[in-house]
Amino acid sequence: MKMKNSVLKGFLTREEYLKASNENFDCYFTVNGQLIRSCEDLDNFDDPICIKIHPRLRGGKGGFGSMLRAIGNQIEKTNNNDMCRDLSGRRIRDVNAEAKLKEWYANASERERAKLDRFLEKQKRRREALAKGPLHDHKFNDPEFSRRKEHISAELQEAVEDLLRKIVADSGPAEPPKKRRKLWIETIDGYDLSSSDGADSDSDISSPDLDPEPSTSKSTQDNRPVGTIRIADVSKPKSDKIEKSNPTCSKNGSVDVQEPTSPKVDEHQTPNFVSITDKILNGVSSPSELESYGLESLKQALSSKGLKCGGTLSERASRLFSVRDLDPADYPVKLLAAKPKK
Repeated sequence: MKMKNSVLKGFLTREEYLKASNENFDCYFTVNGQLIRSCEDLDNFDDPICIKIHPRLRGGKGGFGSMLRAIGNQIEKTNNNDMCRDLSGRRIRDVNAEAKLKEWYANASERERAKLDRFLEKQKRRREALAKGPLHDHKFNDPEFSRRKEHISAELQEAVEDLLRKIVADSGPAEPPKKRRKLWIETIDGYDLSSSDGADSDSDISSPDLDPEPSTSKSTQDNRPVGTIRIADVSKPKSDKIEKSNPTCSKNGSVDVQEPTSPKVDEHQTPNFVSITDKILNGVSSPSELESYGLESLKQALSSKGLKCGGTLSERASRLFSVRDLDPADYPVKLLAAKPKK
């Protein structure tokens, strides 16, 4: 028990060490920092000596230090410190951006100067190229080609001049422009009222579609001013088609325009159909008998019963015949018409 207390305290005497070495404790011993491997090593020290006991730690094979060194090497390889902060608390990224912006503003004049120099140099090269011409290095010297070129140009100029002189000679004296004939509408507006003799053929209205009024209407036309238009009333159309208006010009310039007529249609006229009552419906024996009543009669009968009224003639007849002996509450849902949305 005394030995265990000494081991727990961590210090042993010479006698306690001899007993502990025989019990094979899992530990090692040192005296003043020197490792004691056997009892002979204690002879090198004078009494009293204090032997320190070091219990061994149970662990694995190690390697944790190597892992730490590997991680440390990875951390040291990066040079991106933008998210770090300096001593004033500002991020390194903002500090570097501010420094680059100041440098950019400082070199703005130099950039503009360099840009202007590049532009002037480009303009100079273009002027030199235009002054030299597209083929300044090419030399062409052919007297025969030059002689033929001048000869062809001279012949072309002479041919053009001869053609122009011939066209002028053949044209002759210019004819005076023909007088334009007046339209009948111009006579209505009073353009021809100043002519008193009436012998000029241009002032007369010559149109195959315009017939002069009979002589019986001359007395009534004298009371109207010249240039008025009379609308003729048409009581009975000659045909169902719409007639075109046919203006009639009289001698004194008045025009009678007949209004086109169209056949009148009775707005209150409704298609003829027979109402299919329940008595008629109960009297038929097949849908084909209902088809003889027509689409409108079947549609009215289906609508009155609240059923769908669309489809062909046979579909309507079959739909109406299927509810012949049924009460409205027993009608199939698929035959009922959709209720209007409120």
